[in-house]
Formats: sequence, C-alpha cells, structure tokens
Amino acid sequence: MAVVREMWSDDRLDGLNRRVDDGFAAVDRRFEQVDRRFEQVDKRLDRIDGRLERIDERFDRIDEKFAAMNRTMLHGVIGICTVMVTGFVGTMGLLVTQL
Repeated sequence: MAVVREMWSDDRLDGLNRRVDDGFAAVDRRFEQVDRRFEQVDKRLDRIDGRLERIDERFDRIDEKFAAMNRTMLHGVIGICTVMVTGFVGTMGLLVTQL
C-alpha cells in the first residue's frame, strides 16, 4: 500500500506543475494537428460542393429534356388518336352510305 504524503515540498509541487504544463502543451500540439486536418477536410468539401452544383445543373438539363420528350410523345399520341378516330368515323360514314 502506498504511503500518503500529507505535505508536498515546493520542489514536488513545481515538478507536478511542469508535468501538467507539459501535458497541456502536448494536447495543444495535437489540437493543432487536428485543426490542420479539418482545414484539409474543409477544402475537400468545398471541391465536392462545386462538383455537386455542376451535377445539379446537369440533372436540371436532363429534366428539361425529359419534359420536352413527354410533350412530344403526348402530341404524337393525340395526333395518332385523332387520325384513328377520323378514320373510324370516315369508315362508318362510308358504311352507312353504302347501306
């Protein structure tokens, strides 16, 4: 079992103070390294944000193309249906006149 000292000498207190200061200095150095790493991560994220904006613009253009294609297809279907109905009505009219 360790002996508990009730009195600390000035030298021991100074030594403890130096060790605590050294420990905090080491922690400060590590935080500086962490800060540098975060700066690198921030730079990477900025580059990614720039790419994402360009990707969003490209998707917007693709959406516009799909909308235009949908309009074209709708007009085509309406045109085909109109031709078919006109043909059926014409055929029915021809049959009625022949009877």
